[in-house]
Amino acid sequence: MVTKALLMMGVYIVAHAIAADTATSSSSSSTSTAEPNYRENPDTIDESLPDCVCQNQWVNTNTFCNPYLNTAITSGIQMYKCPDLKTIQMCDPTAIKSYCYTTQDSCKQQVGSDMKGEGWSYCNAETEVAELPKCTCKSRWANSACNGTSTTYMMGCPTAATMRQCDSAFDEEADQSWCETNEPICHEQEDSPNEAMVGGGWAYCDPDWQETELPVCECQASWSPDDDDCGSTGGSHLTFAGCPTIARISACDADYEAGDTQSWCKTTRRRCREQTYNVAHPTEDMRNESWAYCNPTSGEAELPKCECMATWTHSENKCASSPLEMSGCPKTKDLARCDYDTEQSWCDTTFASCREQGSEAEGDGWSYCDADTGEAELPICECEGRWYNEEGACAAFSAVVPGEGLKKGLAMRGCPTLDQIQQCEYDALSSWCDTVDRTCKGQTDGEVGHGWVSCDPKTQRPSPKDNSIDEVVAAVAVSVVVTLTLVAFGLTLVIYLLAKRRHNQRKGFRTLVVDDQDTQVFATTHGYGS
Repeated sequence: MVTKALLMMGVYIVAHAIAADTATSSSSSSTSTAEPNYRENPDTIDESLPDCVCQNQWVNTNTFCNPYLNTAITSGIQMYKCPDLKTIQMCDPTAIKSYCYTTQDSCKQQVGSDMKGEGWSYCNAETEVAELPKCTCKSRWANSACNGTSTTYMMGCPTAATMRQCDSAFDEEADQSWCETNEPICHEQEDSPNEAMVGGGWAYCDPDWQETELPVCECQASWSPDDDDCGSTGGSHLTFAGCPTIARISACDADYEAGDTQSWCKTTRRRCREQTYNVAHPTEDMRNESWAYCNPTSGEAELPKCECMATWTHSENKCASSPLEMSGCPKTKDLARCDYDTEQSWCDTTFASCREQGSEAEGDGWSYCDADTGEAELPICECEGRWYNEEGACAAFSAVVPGEGLKKGLAMRGCPTLDQIQQCEYDALSSWCDTVDRTCKGQTDGEVGHGWVSCDPKTQRPSPKDNSIDEVVAAVAVSVVVTLTLVAFGLTLVIYLLAKRRHNQRKGFRTLVVDDQDTQVFATTHGYGS
């Protein structure tokens, strides 16, 4: 049983990849909506089974830990409950989620023929609780909901531009991309009163990282807090609409102050993307609890602002064997006692996931920070190693890139030279690049939140746009306008003077009687040719 189950895990990802490429779907649709098609007969979880429970100890003999495949080991690797992903990848380098052997052969979180009854399950290494498989986008899938009568094929998690082929109103700032998944039922699916997802074979996703994600948290239109949400005052008598103002939420929680910028609300889904938990205070855990922080101004849910822990322990790099206590946001010289290369201060944060974290720190309980103010800050902008410039003349470029599929635009690396940028935009005045994080430190004006930044090709670092260039261009433009105006005025004056001279010449002629028969014309003031 053990060997069979482990071998099944070893081929799990490969099997799904093959299934994604061979999957077919209907080539027509009777609707013109761009919403995901929900299966008529969605997969379901067998609620009669018990929840899967990880064994306290078990031996992983999968892939590199299989003594039949790796002669360097004799009996696999001992593991405990739900190991973290790095530990799992010692045996299975292709794993994308932690798993464990279960106390039961058959249990609730096993889905698909390769898992059911095989004595293992995916799990959350932090909570050590069994979970459904991670949703993964099909590498190629037919979107029959697109354009009404014909099928449009999508690759992985579609970009906003691709989504607009099906939905012209798709807004990458407000809408989530989605994809068909290799798994009919998986972890990132979560139903709401207005949208069924679970078992439907699709999930929302992030096109930048090509990974699925939970739906965006949405505040309930009208809701009342539970009595224990408001402490001793109780809350069942209160009713809020959407994301309450700070003044309104203060009626429930007296700890709020006038300067606070984040409120909270109950969400339409039990689980959603902006939920997290407080590492310092475990009771402040919004995951699976139908609530999230929100912005009263925009009315949208958002992650909490990152805050440095008052004290925390650095136990990595040079401090791995001798952890060093840090306070708040340390200076880089203090961090250098543990880190080999420190360009920006950082700290452990009170929340595992928070607003200022970039892709490097996402969900890992730390953030970059400003040592002078003690406030969390965004990571310094970093250019993508390889990206595609779709601006100007390069909008018409496209090519099939091995391992990446169809790519539009001209391929660029890091921060290109101005000459390279001008291949696409002939009138460009400075270099720029797509960034690893959509929002990062170094972006200015229209760059903020849009995934690009002005940069210096020599240093490969952000280089805020030099406004003096614009000022010079503006000055030159004004100078040209003034010059042309003066030239026009000068020409007008010359024409006027010439016309006046001609008029005076004509006026200066008079008729003189030379004799009784002959009449001649003489100029009294000017003569022709003289």
